[in-house]
Amino acid sequence: MQNRPFDHGELNVPNRLRHLDRDLERHRRELERQERAERKRRTEEMKALREKAKVLLAEWEPRILERYGPKHGKRALSKMLRSDAYFNPEVPIRLCERMAREA
Repeated sequence: MQNRPFDHGELNVPNRLRHLDRDLERHRRELERQERAERKRRTEEMKALREKAKVLLAEWEPRILERYGPKHGKRALSKMLRSDAYFNPEVPIRLCERMAREA
């Protein structure tokens, strides 16, 4: 045995690290559970927005094409609106709501 000074830090290391892996795994599982719940919430929200955009476009697309079609091209505008209704549904929703306010 060596004559070294007594170090309380060395004394406590095994007790502090005994359940470290278990605690880290529990923490990771909890984070994954929260991320899954958040992803599911965002997915449901996006589905609802897509459906709303689809319904609004079915009603307002002819008027939007009539108003903005000559400037941007009816076919290109229709294609863009349908694409946005899926990938970025807030844009057609805002456009339809603005058209409704102006009408």
